[in-house]
Amino acid sequence: HGRAIGMPRVESVTEGVEMTRLCEQNSVKRIILLPGTHYLNQTVNLNQGDSNIRIVGQKGAVISGGVPLDSLKWKKVSDMDGVYVTSINAHLPNGITGLMVNGKRAIRARYPNAVPETSMFPEGYILNSTKWGMPKYKGKPCDPNDFCGQSKTIVQEATDAWHGMWTNFSMGYGGSCDRFDPPQSVWCSSN
Repeated sequence: HGRAIGMPRVESVTEGVEMTRLCEQNSVKRIILLPGTHYLNQTVNLNQGDSNIRIVGQKGAVISGGVPLDSLKWKKVSDMDGVYVTSINAHLPNGITGLMVNGKRAIRARYPNAVPETSMFPEGYILNSTKWGMPKYKGKPCDPNDFCGQSKTIVQEATDAWHGMWTNFSMGYGGSCDRFDPPQSVWCSSN
């Protein structure tokens, strides 16, 4: 048990790691993340000398490798119902590999429409006008908001400390995963 030494507030996780490296080598060091999203603009490289660092988030603290896209000006595409476009001026060296809207994963626009949870490689393209119908599960129309078939979710809790914010692993079985062999996927999980 050592005494707590007050450290100055820093602006990033990387700065916090650099600050802890100035402390005594074998002492336990904590970086406490306040509530909010802490964006990383580069990889945080830890080495053997960082073994005693504990990065602890208060409730509501999130570490994100994403880039915030604030103040976007959306325009409706006049001849397409529900389609909007915007220009993104942020520096995105890896492009847009994923998109979160209000903390939830969003599906990026594409044609033909596809949902990666159910079809990673959709076949064919729609060449003529078409009308979307209700999806079917086991031959009957179903509610897509209900995953079209309830899967059984099994959660494997992680008990070791290194998992950080990813403390549980969820797997869905059956239900909307019936089309897979074996009939399971993390995307069918209710979590």
